[in-house]
Amino acid sequence: MAFKPHVRYLRLVYAKYSELNPEGGRNQFGLAEWTQLIKDCRLLSEDLTTREMRLAFWRCRMVVIDEVRKRREFMTLSWTEFLEALARMALMMTLPSQEDLDELGAENVLAYDRALAKSNSEMHEKIAKRQAEMSSLPLRIDMLCRLLLGRLALLLHGILSAGPKRLSLIKGGYATEDQLRETGL
Repeated sequence: MAFKPHVRYLRLVYAKYSELNPEGGRNQFGLAEWTQLIKDCRLLSEDLTTREMRLAFWRCRMVVIDEVRKRREFMTLSWTEFLEALARMALMMTLPSQEDLDELGAENVLAYDRALAKSNSEMHEKIAKRQAEMSSLPLRIDMLCRLLLGRLALLLHGILSAGPKRLSLIKGGYATEDQLRETGL
């Protein structure tokens, strides 16, 4: 249910990154595509290292009986496995809650870092304590999806496309026109 509000956009992200390195004329979402997505969204940090990002990828794959004959299935993520990898990442990351955004006056998760930097040390401590206590996986998944799609909005000039499909990340509420202008896009 946590992915439901974002599923249209996430499906397009999955399709877009699957098209990066087709093998044998078939799209695939392997470790290279996963790594590119995480780097494009600038999700690596002190609490989410390359190691954790790779562990999320490898741990969410289904068991394959014959890794040689089913190499493609063994080395890539299905749509469902992709969602599980995102959920695993959400558990590893420090993510703000909606309460954090509201308290700092941040209009969305993209504005959070800037608002936090302008706040005082008391606010930093209060938010750090709240984040350490945030254990709700659905809330973490929602915030990670917003962050991922917001950062893609900035990178992709507000439009997410794969093949003939196009979605506006601005209309989806993941970034604002002002945020796009601030990044010089």
